[in-house]
Amino acid sequence: MNLMEMDNYLIKKSLANSDLNVAVVGLGKVGLPLALIFADRELNVTGVDINQKTVELLNKGILPHYEPKVPELLVKCIEKGKFKAVTDTIAAVKDSNLIIMVVPTLIKKNKEPDITAVEKASESIGKGLKKGSMVIIESTVPPGTTEGVVKDILERESGLRACEDFGLAFCPERVQSPQVVDDITKNYPKIIGGIDPKSTEIASALYSFINKKGVITVKNPKTAEMEKVVENTYRDINIAFANELALISGKLGIDVMEVIDVANSQPFCNILRPGAGVGGHCIPMDPYYLIDEAKKIGLDVQLLENSRKINDYMPQHVVELVEDGLKEINKNISNSKIALLGVSYKENTDDYRYSPSRDIINYLHEKNAYIKTYDPFVDDVSDLNVEHFNELRECVKDVDCIIIATAHNEFKEMDLDDIKSLTDENCLFVDGRCAFNPDHVMNAGFVYKGVGR
Repeated sequence: MNLMEMDNYLIKKSLANSDLNVAVVGLGKVGLPLALIFADRELNVTGVDINQKTVELLNKGILPHYEPKVPELLVKCIEKGKFKAVTDTIAAVKDSNLIIMVVPTLIKKNKEPDITAVEKASESIGKGLKKGSMVIIESTVPPGTTEGVVKDILERESGLRACEDFGLAFCPERVQSPQVVDDITKNYPKIIGGIDPKSTEIASALYSFINKKGVITVKNPKTAEMEKVVENTYRDINIAFANELALISGKLGIDVMEVIDVANSQPFCNILRPGAGVGGHCIPMDPYYLIDEAKKIGLDVQLLENSRKINDYMPQHVVELVEDGLKEINKNISNSKIALLGVSYKENTDDYRYSPSRDIINYLHEKNAYIKTYDPFVDDVSDLNVEHFNELRECVKDVDCIIIATAHNEFKEMDLDDIKSLTDENCLFVDGRCAFNPDHVMNAGFVYKGVGR
């Protein structure tokens, strides 16, 4: 089946009749839900991941990471025979008409973009690519990557020509945990940037098949790549503004959340919440894709760079609040027992690989504090060098300080009086997420410190 020779009607008909096979390369927190959504719509989907253990678990119907709605979809699609996981990218691509790449992209130690995974995946896809297929990149990349590095690798490895023999588009993922399934299917329209009109047409038909909000097409992949990076950079700048407001408010004795809530009552103001730091795979990294491109063309982007510095400072600020608060109750941070609640980077998720909690813990280690951790979504943090508990009340027992590092629902709903009865008589409560009413915390008997409060 040659998608490049089919008109829009035939493409949509083939999707509706389940005649097209899909390969999703990269089965992380975005790739797996995407693959299963296509499989749930009766397309035959092969998911590819380089991690053998991940593939084995998925084929048994076991989810290697938490994400709402995905466990049920996984079991359902396996039982229907519409989804399977493999490690062989080349074979999966050979058997597919539509190939979607959703591999991770990071930054190097020097803050330059690291698209090694995209390059390696492109090589494997190119080796299996056949005439008439469509390749879509969802991984976040610097502007120009799809029409540059990816296209060159695909053509070199396949011996085919983009636009003539295969289609190519950049269609960025626009999701966040714990609502990935809804984000893919109904929360936002999909952005489509094809290398040519035919590629845009095919990609538009594919995503319209699963997304109730439809698609928005842009002129080319470079525009779509830029749009994706801009989304997360905007949030990083907004959060940095909120954090700087919090630092100023804290010094002036003003509650920053009262200021933000009142300011946001005006429709042209939408300030996000300050907090203990920015984590995850996207927001702390994507701005560097713009910063790096700006440097290449000789532009000085101080706003982007300073925003990153402000947000990176916040974990240190939380530890400064701990140290100052303990001094107020005649305690030294050294050897104090500190319960850090929440190790994941975001509320109600289990991913802690790029969490600000890591930095908070490292700063506390430098101060020789004794650290206890609890997270209802994370069972094993053996790499953090802390005493980890699987029960909240055990974690806070006899501690000198509680830090709210992640605003999980369980923490926001906990009985403060009960928690206080378990801690040391003089206990500091540091709200790193502005998740609590300071008066409620102090009425329970804690000494309160909060970001911007």
